Amino acid sequence: MKHLLFILTLLCVSSIAAAEPVAGSLTAYYNEFAQLSPYQLFYKASETDTIQARYSFPGDASVDALIRISTDAGFKVSLIDSKIYILKGATIKAELPHLYDEFAGQYTPYKRGNIVIARSEYKIYEVGNAPGVDSTLVYLTGTVRDFKSGSVVPGASIQFTNFQGGTTTNLKGEYSLALPPGLYELNVGGIGLHATRRQLRLYSSGILDIESDEQIFEIDELTILSSRINKVKDTGMGVERLRMSEIKNIPSVFCEMDVLKAVLTLPGVKSGC
Repeated sequence: MKHLLFILTLLCVSSIAAAEPVAGSLTAYYNEFAQLSPYQLFYKASETDTIQARYSFPGDASVDALIRISTDAGFKVSLIDSKIYILKGATIKAELPHLYDEFAGQYTPYKRGNIVIARSEYKIYEVGNAPGVDSTLVYLTGTVRDFKSGSVVPGASIQFTNFQGGTTTNLKGEYSLALPPGLYELNVGGIGLHATRRQLRLYSSGILDIESDEQIFEIDELTILSSRINKVKDTGMGVERLRMSEIKNIPSVFCEMDVLKAVLTLPGVKSGC
């Protein structure tokens, strides 16, 4: 009976010791987590090597524990299928925003009257409804157009001055961004497009069409000089020479040289008969 109590005591002590949290770097925690779970982890070791965390295994081998520990350290976790992305200040979304109509292939929930058209660099455009401000992500969509022709601009780049992230327009000149509400400065540029910026205050999901000018490159006056090489020495009619030795080599009757017959052997000469 004493031996049984001793073994149970050892098991309890071992369980308590195994559950005791340890201090280590986030990188060490992620490495152990990857060995104990079926998930693949993606993160920057340069950002996690110097950050300390307290954890214990196997208790902290769950996804919920990983999210908690990473969030406490200032990271955001994105779970996509069997892959876990751990990023500093950003998340990854694998689905299209809810504004996108996969059947129509265009953004439809907003009427044309709700579209804000941004033409000036020096005005702050308000998008969305002010009472809808909260901490969740909202969606900003729109089209980039040429100001003069009104044609769409595919491949235009949209980046932020005060926020990490951006996108490019598709073949229809459309773009879509998921952002938290706030004040933003957009930098718009592209091939043949004058680089410009737009300021906006984003309250809730809305549409912002951007109009910009075409970029025209001016160069200095260019003069091309050339001279003609005249290789024509004579424009007269062609001349063929018939030597006496050639006339003698032509078969003749009664050893008499036939000059007319010899002439017929020259190129371009033929008999009229």
